[in-house]
Amino acid sequence: MRHISARRVFLTASMSARVQRNVPSSSTAIPRLQASLACDVAIPSLTARTSSGERVALNPLWNRRQCTKFNGTSYIQQRAAEAIYTEEGKAQVRATIDYYMENARIMREGLIKAGFQVWGGVNAPYIWLKTPEGVSSWEFFDQLLHGPNIVGTPGVGFGPSGEGYFRLTAFGQREDCVRAMERLSGK
Repeated sequence: MRHISARRVFLTASMSARVQRNVPSSSTAIPRLQASLACDVAIPSLTARTSSGERVALNPLWNRRQCTKFNGTSYIQQRAAEAIYTEEGKAQVRATIDYYMENARIMREGLIKAGFQVWGGVNAPYIWLKTPEGVSSWEFFDQLLHGPNIVGTPGVGFGPSGEGYFRLTAFGQREDCVRAMERLSGK
């Protein structure tokens, strides 16, 4: 709730001047913003009311702001997106995927060797493991952090059904993945 409130405060402060300029001249009071934010980009129910209760739509103002500020995808981003479809781009993407999947293989094998029940790391660079019996996912997080210095995501962070599980990612440097598995096995 704190995050949404902060956005409301930001919108109130940043848009109030624009709202005042677009309120009909018959209004004498500063409009009050009433925001219901569904997400960061779409703000379908953002309105202002004058002291007399007259509604002033802010959606057109917000759309104008967004279009003026961002004006579409930048040229360099367009060229970068286009480049991934060239032969060289496809080769670079494949090499990047192969690098992280090799990290996942190293981690998966290291975890199995250390006695963990493991899922994943075959078709995606995420490895899930079962925490030891009677150890919560947060307790396991603390054990890995303060023992072998390994950081991952407690399963309960993905919802209550994730309790008792832990997720590691292979998106890292190869040397770090190898060292983490060595520390986990006690080498």
